[in-house]
Amino acid sequence: MFKNLQKYLLIKHPLLWNLKIVPLAMVTFAFHIMFFIIGYTNGVIDFTETEDNYYLHSDDSVVVFFSVLISLLTAIIWIVFYFKNNAYKSFYPKKKFSLFIEWTMLLLGGLLLSSYMLTFFYAKDVKARSYFSKKEAMKRCETLAIGSFFIDGSYDFNEYITVDSASVTKNVPLDTFNYRGRKYHVNSLVNKNIREFDFTSHKQDSLLKVRIKDWLVHDQKDSVRMALQDYLKIAKEHHRQGNITAEEWTDLVYDYPNFMRYKKIGIEERTYFNQNEYDYEEVRTQIDTANEYLKTIGKDQFKYNKHYVPAAELNYGYKRIAKSWVNPTVNSEMALVFIYIALAFSIVIFSFRVTSGKHWLIALISYGVLNMLVGMVSAFFDTEKLYLVFSTFIAFAIIIYFFTVVALHKGKSISGVTLNVLLWILPVFLPITYYSVIEISKRLCGYYDETIDYVYRSRLFPTITMLDDSYKLIFQINAAFIVIAMLYLSIVIKKWKGIAES
Repeated sequence: MFKNLQKYLLIKHPLLWNLKIVPLAMVTFAFHIMFFIIGYTNGVIDFTETEDNYYLHSDDSVVVFFSVLISLLTAIIWIVFYFKNNAYKSFYPKKKFSLFIEWTMLLLGGLLLSSYMLTFFYAKDVKARSYFSKKEAMKRCETLAIGSFFIDGSYDFNEYITVDSASVTKNVPLDTFNYRGRKYHVNSLVNKNIREFDFTSHKQDSLLKVRIKDWLVHDQKDSVRMALQDYLKIAKEHHRQGNITAEEWTDLVYDYPNFMRYKKIGIEERTYFNQNEYDYEEVRTQIDTANEYLKTIGKDQFKYNKHYVPAAELNYGYKRIAKSWVNPTVNSEMALVFIYIALAFSIVIFSFRVTSGKHWLIALISYGVLNMLVGMVSAFFDTEKLYLVFSTFIAFAIIIYFFTVVALHKGKSISGVTLNVLLWILPVFLPITYYSVIEISKRLCGYYDETIDYVYRSRLFPTITMLDDSYKLIFQINAAFIVIAMLYLSIVIKKWKGIAES
């Protein structure tokens, strides 16, 4: 079947046959399926994991290494077969857009080859999202956030007052704050913070804290108990448990109206201590004996919480679920990076295809040496701006020279070398030109004037500030620009091929 397909492509679509794009697509699709399965399996959330132990057995780096290795090996094998025949160099009749179609197929091949790790990380996010719908995950994260208010953690109010004492000015922390017309100590339970998840904004977290504080100041003990019951229901669903019930938890933390006498509820059963780093007696004086105790197991020492809930495991698990919905690993920025990798790969192969190995190698060496010299000069003057601006002028000089050769039609001379460089700088031509124009504009309008405070520059130069913050958009526009430029250049290159060598 495969042999018949190749024969059909040779007769009906020789360009596709020569590109070997169908075999490449079949092989890469198989690898993509494999990486998706690995990613989906790796995306399983084990609610026994915490921030402390997850990275000890993460396979991400191993998968990334093998994805790059497989990409390189597959690309080499594909290129070997692809370079066996070249109708362009043999003056075989080609249609007007045949070179552009060939480049787009190279781009497609580059995308298929370079995106294995994208498939892997996308599959991990798909698995994490499969546990709950977005609405249900948000509801559960809110329950965990409410529960975190009644667990060991940081405090919210933390302000200082400036006082003068004996001609010495110093900042003294305030020990009380006001809420709903009542004064509370900064160590009061009313002043606790909550755990933040990716689903909510800072404003939403603040509103949730207000809701919890209102339960306390209005003595709504039943609301607190119900919230803690919901928290432990989630823990039980994932087969995690602490050593207290919801009723016990409520009684341990609820002390209306001041909420000063409450027990510390740990986020896990124990914390590891290293005897080589801590003296046993010294550690004993540092722990809160009312809520904690030390225990030695073998040669290791641990600090145990007298009261705890499985918050560390739940927080980590639901953090991953929330991130998969709101801030997945595979986002537009990451996808854009791999698009540029594929663009660079396709252009480098295409440049070798339309010129020659000799011109390609000369271009690589000469342009590499030129970049080294410009880089050394830039380093000497301690500014990267010189390198980028000078690179812009080099790019324009190469473009002018090549198109002059095509227009005059008198001889190729060294245009084969410059054509390689022209194609290589195409992906960065628009960004470095954009940057150079902004830098020149800044210097002409006084943006770098030392008398202007840095904070007020955005107000004094709003247009430049807006352009300065638009680099992400420029790289998105640049991707489309590269495709359009390659369409035009493929037509020009076809004409250039007909010019005499000298």
